[in-house]
Formats: sequence, structure tokens, C-alpha cells
Amino acid sequence: MSVANTVNDTLKQRLAELEAEQARQYQTLSEEFEWLHVELQQKQRPQSTAPKKHPSTPKPSSKSSSKPGQFVIRLTLDPKQVLEWAGTGWQKCGMGRIYPNLETAQHSLQQLQKHWPSQYLIILEQSS
Repeated sequence: MSVANTVNDTLKQRLAELEAEQARQYQTLSEEFEWLHVELQQKQRPQSTAPKKHPSTPKPSSKSSSKPGQFVIRLTLDPKQVLEWAGTGWQKCGMGRIYPNLETAQHSLQQLQKHWPSQYLIILEQSS
């Protein structure tokens, strides 16, 4: 029975490794598919309208608050369907990752700018 337990443990470990690899590949493919989908939407857009450039930093808030600011990163390719970065992919507004400070949000923004058009990425400070 000792050999059976060893084989069983080995199989369970291998199964866990395969499941982790499958999850990683699924995430990679999901991100690539999302990227291709956005590229396709951009190419299907009429070329007569130039995209508006958006600032990548939030506007200073005139309201003072005792709480530190909270920031989100948005993708504004389609004004009717603005998306927020959730850390692993894009989600509808309100479902994105909330960054506790501007520096953390800017760091994530720099990483996203390697894969997404900069003029469509913005950081917004959420009002409390």
C-alpha cells in the first residue's frame, strides 16, 4: 500500500501542476484575445475622426478630504463602454482595481502602456 500511496501522491502533484499550467495558459490566451479584439475594433473604426487625447494623470481635486485618494485606470476606446483595469484584465466600470495612491496607479499605467494605446488610458481619482 505504500507504493500505491506514493503513486497516488505523485499523480495528485502532477495534476495540480497541470491545472496551474492550464490556468496560466488560459489567462495568457484571454489577455491576447482581448488585445486582438481591441485592435480589430480600432481597425474597424472610421478613420475620419481622430481620437481625442486624454490626460494620463488625474486633475487636481478642488475638494479637500481627510481620506487619501483612490485611483482607477480606465480604457476609453469606446465612450459608451469605458472599462477599468482589474489587475488581470478589463472589467466594466466600478469593478476595477482601486489603487490607494497615484504612484501605484502610475506604475500600473506604465505597464499597461506597453500593450494598449496610451491616448486611451487614463487615471482617475475616485470621489469619496
